[in-house]
This record gives sequence, structure tokens and C-alpha cells, in this order.
Amino acid sequence: MMGEEHRQFSAIEGLESLTDEVNRRGLSDPLTKLVPDLSGLDPDDAFGSVPYEKGHSLLFYLEQLVGGAEKFNPCLKAWIDKYKYQTADSQDFKGFFEEYFHKSVDAKVLASIDWKAWFDSPGMPPVELKYDDTLTKACTALKDKWCSTSDKDCSCFTGKDVVDFSAAQKINFLAQLLHEEPFCVEKLHAIDRAYDFSGSLNAEIKFRWLRLCIRGKWEDMIPQAVAFAVEYQRMKFCRPIFRDLYAWNRSKDLAVEAYKLHKDTMAYVTATQLAKDLNLA
Repeated sequence: MMGEEHRQFSAIEGLESLTDEVNRRGLSDPLTKLVPDLSGLDPDDAFGSVPYEKGHSLLFYLEQLVGGAEKFNPCLKAWIDKYKYQTADSQDFKGFFEEYFHKSVDAKVLASIDWKAWFDSPGMPPVELKYDDTLTKACTALKDKWCSTSDKDCSCFTGKDVVDFSAAQKINFLAQLLHEEPFCVEKLHAIDRAYDFSGSLNAEIKFRWLRLCIRGKWEDMIPQAVAFAVEYQRMKFCRPIFRDLYAWNRSKDLAVEAYKLHKDTMAYVTATQLAKDLNLA
């Protein structure tokens, strides 16, 4: 809807989300497989970005392999038409894909797909994917400028830095900062003076901003982080915030207290997973 640049920009965001989860779980964790064996496990423990983002990586890889979206999208439509109202698994998709393209794509190309690695290997995708990073470059440049600037000399930054940024680019800028060493409170203050992320009504922006603040040990932001985590009870938001709060001695007890106070308002899966995150289960 917003064009190819935005689609690939979104894919970069997804890949970063996958990287974060794989790093948190561990490269060899079986739950980072695209097709994990859940025998004897609580399926809720597998909840995360892996099925979404590793699955997307496979689909994007296949798309590029067969000649682009123009050729791949009709395959997806045909797949949905065939299996609607039915149960289908990864092997069904593999067989359908190979049958659909067996005449239009060279047999050697189809044979080069390592389905076993994609389905059964833990960690990151077995193929390094290349995306159009046009919309990422400005975010990276601003992130690098902040990282290389002294904590005492942040006056060069103003709201004009991000005036042309879309919401997605602001999110990407903050996401990139989360991959760097935590900023000190003084520099976090400077970011907020320039860009007013504390006043943002965008949950995706606020989520990443609060994580930066907690990682940077900004005590005044603890109440905002707690309030956000109990208001936005989607696991993609509340679990990372609660984990960050719990990892800091200053906010650890407050995280546990907030969980106990609000757990009855949470979905069952959210409450049980948070209990594990906070060592209460």
C-alpha cells in the first residue's frame, strides 16, 4: 500500500525483532526453529516473533528466488484458495510451492532450497537476506551521530532532526539505539528535549523509548514504564518492559508489585508468561 521501499523497510524492522528474540533465547534454543517440536512443552512458551519474522524471511527468500513479488504473490493466493477452511502444515506448503513452480522455475533453483535448514535449524535464517535500506539510512546516520557525540555536548540536536521522519523511521531510530550500549541519563534527557518521545502517543515509539530509559537507569521514568506495561498488555509490549524493570534492582520490586496488582486484568497467557519472566512461577 505504501510502496516497495516501505515494505522492505518494515521487513528490516521485523528482522531486527527476530534478532533480538534469538539473542535473548540463545542461538541453539529449539524454540527458535521455524517448525519447533512442542512435545512435552507448554505451547505458550514458544510465543514470540520467530513464527512471524522467520516465516516472513522464508517467504521473502522464496519470492526473490522465483523472480519477485509479481510471480510469487499469485502462488500465495492459490495456496490460500486451495487450503482455506482446512488445516495445512509446512510440508503441505513445501509440496504446493514445488508443484506450483516446477514448470516456470529452473529445477536446479528449486533444488537449491534447503528446506530442512529453514524448517528445523535453530537461530537466525540460514540465508542472509538483503533488503532495500533507503529509508533506514537517515535513521542510522542520526543514531551514529548521537553515539559519537559527547554526553556534555548535545546542543547540536533539535526537533528538526526528525521533522521529516515518518513514525516508522522514529521507531527504527529508537530500535537501533536499543542495540547500542545504554545512554547515560544526561544524554537521554537531551534526546527527550530534542524529540519529546516521552510525550508521544504512538505506542511503538513510547515502548522503545521507555526501554531505553530503563536500560539507561533513568529513575524518574520508572513510573511511566510501569504504567505503560500494565496499560498495554500485549505481550510484545509488556513482557520486554517488565523484563527490563525486573533486571534493574531499583525497579525490580516495583515490577513484581505491579504484576501482582494487575495480573487478574491480564489475559491468561500474558499473566502466566510474565510470572515466568519475574520468577514467580
